[in-house]
Amino acid sequence: MTKKNNKLSRRSFNRTIGTGVAGLALAGSPALMAVCSHGASIEDADYPEVKLEQDDPMPVSFSDVLLLPTDQPDIISSYGAAPLQFGELWLPSADKSASVVVLIHGGCWQGEYDIEHVRPAATALRSAGYIVWAIEYRRIGDPGGGWPGTFEDVALAIDHLNGLLETNGMEVRSRVFMGHSAGGQLALWAAARSNFSTGHPFYSPNSKVPDTVFGLAAITDMRTYAAGESSCEQSAAELLGSPVEQPARYAAVSPMDLLPLGVPSVLAQGTDDPIVPPAQAETFHSRAVEVGEASKLLRLPGAGHFDLIHPRTNAWRAVLSALGDCS
Repeated sequence: MTKKNNKLSRRSFNRTIGTGVAGLALAGSPALMAVCSHGASIEDADYPEVKLEQDDPMPVSFSDVLLLPTDQPDIISSYGAAPLQFGELWLPSADKSASVVVLIHGGCWQGEYDIEHVRPAATALRSAGYIVWAIEYRRIGDPGGGWPGTFEDVALAIDHLNGLLETNGMEVRSRVFMGHSAGGQLALWAAARSNFSTGHPFYSPNSKVPDTVFGLAAITDMRTYAAGESSCEQSAAELLGSPVEQPARYAAVSPMDLLPLGVPSVLAQGTDDPIVPPAQAETFHSRAVEVGEASKLLRLPGAGHFDLIHPRTNAWRAVLSALGDCS
């Protein structure tokens, strides 16, 4: 992908997008705090709307996200030998102790959509005081991508982080996995890895799991999604094969099949999303509650698919505030 190079300093970017968690005119939610501290399940509800200056009208497009200003990461680190096996570490300017967000980009698991489009979100998260580990991984069309390489890469990238933080003297207060769209599916899958048995294709005895997982417009039911006719929906079948011919693959990676995940979940979903139907978040949340798992559904009125990773929208600010309650 190509985009206009709009690099800004951290200070100027803060002025552009707002002041981070501390500057939000939104009180913390006790119910959401309960979710993030492994408390009881709660009812879903529309998240309070946030009105700040310089909000961009929703819904925004993918092109709008690409035109946003970004900083550069502090460190780029490889977790494997392939060119796409790397991550970008973004460190807060002063604090050596902070919460870390593992950020997983989406793009229908397709090689043409890369880490570039989540750099504005990574920049915004760092400006809000978070350590951010934004990971790149091999996807459909990339050598070694698809099944099982995409999942192996995400697991390797997550497990690579601890050593990277230790090397840079960072102390982690809490750990959140956050993924958007197809990256939301990967984040939810990765959050459940400690539950995998020895027979699971992605079992690892030392899997790193989060305190909370955020799915932003996340694809939660791979079978249902693969049955759709859009190009993104058909990418699920391209990734895993037909649900009829490859049922074990779907059972191994579809978040709906992995409930209970073992960690609290926050599902953020725009009501006007044309790419991932709101039922993906709603059904996952309902079933999580049914099995006794702490979960929160953030319905974001008027938001489309990309508003959730666009730092100048109300949808992003609702996500950022919810993240503040969890870290």
